[in-house]
Amino acid sequence: MLVALAITLACSTSTPTPVATATKSPPARGYHFVVGLGTNPGTYDSESGHVVMFGGGVDPRHFQNDTWIFDPSTNNWARA
Repeated sequence: MLVALAITLACSTSTPTPVATATKSPPARGYHFVVGLGTNPGTYDSESGHVVMFGGGVDPRHFQNDTWIFDPSTNNWARA
């Protein structure tokens, strides 16, 4: 499944909705790996979890080698 991350989506509802991020978001990409951190590993945890995104790119031959962390309590992205 290809997902291009052009906007940050709220995970607290059953329908993803855009949220305003307080910091610069990662560049749009597909072929990336995303995992939630918190009390329920591998999923988004609204109480304490951060979302971590690694790699991906515009196509399978041009990957980024970067890691980004999203803090849903502040709507901040940070490059790790």
